[in-house]
Amino acid sequence: MDMHSPHEGPPIADGSGQMLAKGLGVFSLGLGLAEVTAPRAIARVTGVDDEGATPVILRALGAREIAHGIGIFARPRSVWTRLVGDAIDVAYVGWKFRDRCSSRTRLWGTVGALLGVGALDLIATVRSARNPLGAPITASMTINRRPDEVYACWRE
Repeated sequence: MDMHSPHEGPPIADGSGQMLAKGLGVFSLGLGLAEVTAPRAIARVTGVDDEGATPVILRALGAREIAHGIGIFARPRSVWTRLVGDAIDVAYVGWKFRDRCSSRTRLWGTVGALLGVGALDLIATVRSARNPLGAPITASMTINRRPDEVYACWRE
């Protein structure tokens, strides 16, 4: 049975970005757990060489992702912190382009994936900033008065 009215649209389009933020929180938890538990496999998939400090760095990045996921579930508006993580990830992958052991084709695919997820992070951040209470905005009103008049009326 459909629980939303036909005018609201599907729950994924909640307008406040909370559904998207929570989805990104799940993504952060999953990616973080994969990076912490299997850093060499993640390195191979992304095109990064899996030698030297790479496993340690990927575990640290995974711990950061887990922290993002937990933070988003505690407070969905904290999804903006993922943008900082996206910048770190893109910088790390960009740095890996100079390694001869790295697969350039896979690195380019990783950059594309990072930019795609970064776009989702930006959308969720903008939506949560527009609607700080997280509730869907269903109506608006314009009061054709100066702000000081409205404030004086409200105070009374």
